[in-house]
Amino acid sequence: MQKIYKLLPQYNNNDTDRRQQNLSYSGAERRGGEDRRNPFRPNDKLWNDVNQVDPNKDVFEAFRRQINPSAVQGINSLNQTSSDDYKKVQFKKALVEGVASSVPFVRRGIGCRDSFNNDEDSKGWGKLAILAINIPEDSRDIINAGKQMLHIPLKEGEIRIPNTHQVKFSFFRGTLLEPLLKLLPANLRYKIISMDKALDETKFGKRILKKIGKPKETVIRTSRPDKIKDGFVKAYMHKGKTISVLVNRGMMRIPVISVYAFSSLEMPAIYKAFTSSNRLKDNVVNGSKQIVKSTINVFSFIIASAIVGAFLASKKGAAGSLIGIGLGSYFGTKTGNYINAQIDKI
Repeated sequence: MQKIYKLLPQYNNNDTDRRQQNLSYSGAERRGGEDRRNPFRPNDKLWNDVNQVDPNKDVFEAFRRQINPSAVQGINSLNQTSSDDYKKVQFKKALVEGVASSVPFVRRGIGCRDSFNNDEDSKGWGKLAILAINIPEDSRDIINAGKQMLHIPLKEGEIRIPNTHQVKFSFFRGTLLEPLLKLLPANLRYKIISMDKALDETKFGKRILKKIGKPKETVIRTSRPDKIKDGFVKAYMHKGKTISVLVNRGMMRIPVISVYAFSSLEMPAIYKAFTSSNRLKDNVVNGSKQIVKSTINVFSFIIASAIVGAFLASKKGAAGSLIGIGLGSYFGTKTGNYINAQIDKI
């Protein structure tokens, strides 16, 4: 490095400026805020580049960076390598979290964590409450998947739901809310129960199935008691076009009340967006964007988890269902976040 410095005029001992010999003089001689003791000092970027160059390499490497950064093979390639390594680490992290999301508690916990990290505390606490009330049902799903994978024999009278059949999901069944419903007056209880239906039973769902072709349906009774409706849980098998069967199974996994519940968690963000500015126009724009983003937040993970879960359940049963729900919800959420980021740029 000393060889480089000697090439510069201010370091040439044979032509020393008297101002460099007399510090009191040179310290006083300044014009326009510039230090005239060192008029030939390289700019800050080049100076940093000089200090970073490995003396064992080409000494002109730093100067070429000013002209053609792509020609530098040292620092630039190192940064590129670091960037590639970072992307690989992030991809592996996403893959691990996606697979870990197959465990319902982990999946719901990741949702809570992300909400708190985004300063959406009300949404985070709401998701935490949903995690808590679903502990019994999520535990049952894990146990069923474990029995299937470990080939544990069924108990007498117990029926394992075939992969070809799909049970309608419920917001209340198997949760901590189920026994509370039993305490309600009969008329109110049945009113709430009538609202707890899957998407395929709604007018919207029926309209979609009519468009793509509703598959033929057969029903079997499972051995699981339906404590809310005082009967046994039913399982449905569909025959028809592959896409219509998959969509039908997917919609059976989306309880309407779940959509309402997750939509309600978006209300604080929407309210905040509509009141974030003193200008009406800005509030309308921000609020409209947030409504679109909140809609994507809800449906991206719900639809993805339902479709992927339905597909893998038809192949691998209870275990496939858990894996599908985990992967679908995780990567569905990531996709929704990416789309929302693009909306923010508009």
